[in-house]
Amino acid sequence: MNGISEGYLDNKATTKWIVATVTLLSIWAGFYYPGMIALFATYCTLSIAIIYATITNRPKSYFIFFLFSFLTLGCWAKITLHLLIGNNFIEPIGGFDESPTAWDNAIAVLITAFSALLICYFIVVAGLKKRKELETNINTKLLSTLLTMAIIFTIASLIFNYYYSIIKVGYEPTLKLHSYIYVILSFMIAWGNSIALFTLAYWLVKNGKLTPNMLFYIVIIEGALTSISMGSRAQMILHVSVPFIAYLIQGKKLEWNISKIGWIKIFSTTALLFAFSIISVSVDRLSSFAKAVPYTEKTIVTGSLEKSGSNSTSVTENLEKPGSSSTSATGNLEKPESNSTPATGSLEKPGSNSTSATGNLEESGSNSTSLELSEKALTHDVTPEPPVAPYQLSPELKFKQIANELSKLIVDRWIGAEGVLAVTSENHLDLDLFMRGLREDPAQGTQAIYQRISNAQYERLENFTFMTIPGPIAVLYYSGNYLVLFAGMALLFFLGYSIELAAKRLLSNVMTSATIGVAMAYLIVQINFPRAFLFFVIEITAFLIGLIVLRWILNKQKQPINFLH
Repeated sequence: MNGISEGYLDNKATTKWIVATVTLLSIWAGFYYPGMIALFATYCTLSIAIIYATITNRPKSYFIFFLFSFLTLGCWAKITLHLLIGNNFIEPIGGFDESPTAWDNAIAVLITAFSALLICYFIVVAGLKKRKELETNINTKLLSTLLTMAIIFTIASLIFNYYYSIIKVGYEPTLKLHSYIYVILSFMIAWGNSIALFTLAYWLVKNGKLTPNMLFYIVIIEGALTSISMGSRAQMILHVSVPFIAYLIQGKKLEWNISKIGWIKIFSTTALLFAFSIISVSVDRLSSFAKAVPYTEKTIVTGSLEKSGSNSTSVTENLEKPGSSSTSATGNLEKPESNSTPATGSLEKPGSNSTSATGNLEESGSNSTSLELSEKALTHDVTPEPPVAPYQLSPELKFKQIANELSKLIVDRWIGAEGVLAVTSENHLDLDLFMRGLREDPAQGTQAIYQRISNAQYERLENFTFMTIPGPIAVLYYSGNYLVLFAGMALLFFLGYSIELAAKRLLSNVMTSATIGVAMAYLIVQINFPRAFLFFVIEITAFLIGLIVLRWILNKQKQPINFLH
């Protein structure tokens, strides 16, 4: 473990290997790109720079690390694998027709977004200054009591959420709460509990009252319980990644002396609880989604999205019709005034020839049996398999199948490319549409702007809500304006980085900074309704202020804390 303890950022050999691999894959994908090769080369160069910045990460910012990682998986990795192995995008892509012009339009938008992020990154790097960290001198007796109370509250709130679906992927709440209570409780369940627990636990580790091993176990257990409570496979990955990434970035500076046996136990516990959470979430979904009730009144309209003030026909929704060809995708739940939370799965309409509880919809009229479709849906593989025995496959086809399966496991669920492809293929983009997108109410659900643009095929249900997510690049490009896109990406970058920096400077708590960093990065990448994201920013800022006040109360020093040094 000595190599790891020095910090992932200091491992030059790993950095060179990753950059070389990404470069080779980009060059290889370029041979299959149908549009202007110079444009694609520019995009790949910026992507490589993004990946290099993610690895080296000179500001040691968790927000930058996670934001760049999510965008790399959701954009560069998806597009590269699509070009190389021809795997289908699992999210709907609207009117994108794979033509050279369509590809060039999408790549130009990605170039603008990535350019903005890289310029912001270099501005941050240029302004780096060494600062003395705050001393951690806290009343550990009171801190232990607070940690115990936080654990009890976390468990109680997660159980409450599991039964009443306050913020649960795909589910409508079964308990009516006042909107203010709903917003606060949903924030605590998704991120507030983890920020509080990890902050308190890390302070106890710094004061020698808790071992680093116990910190990991607290995070792992909390992540698994949150994942089950929210019905989200991704939630445990996000929460558990916090201490691991903190250790890889900070290295020896954290002074977490964990033995090899200790690491084996930590990794084993993580793997077991992750498997348990996956099984629990899948079983819960299969049993619950079987009770889905179709919406009683639907209006099916086809066409293109109406441009405000234009003479074009308004399109309010494209709902799946029995017997139609539909390719569904993984989507996210948006509750009123809540943050978007990724959901995997789509429900089949009654009367269709395919049966799927989690995954993509198969085209009606397919020759596949219901059982085959269900099995394929669990792995998001709805493309008919070639009628060739495995032992007869050529090495090239075997490679493509393996790469396709790895893509589904690691890449496909991240948001990014599909939103850009769908929005850049929409004919009616302008500032008016952008402003309507900023103000859009999450209660619009399947009738929301992006659901129409992407031609999402989710059925409207009484007790469940599924949607596909555009991401920040797509939402900003509702404007059809590169300047708005550039400025918007810069604003989101500095917003997330500033909140994390405030936590770092005023709390000097690695776990707080890392948890806020991953939360901000994930919610930015998952933007669907900007209004919902704004609520999250307000909540996390208020929560951070509360932690700063708590630190001031717990600090045993008589002199006031100097936040300027």
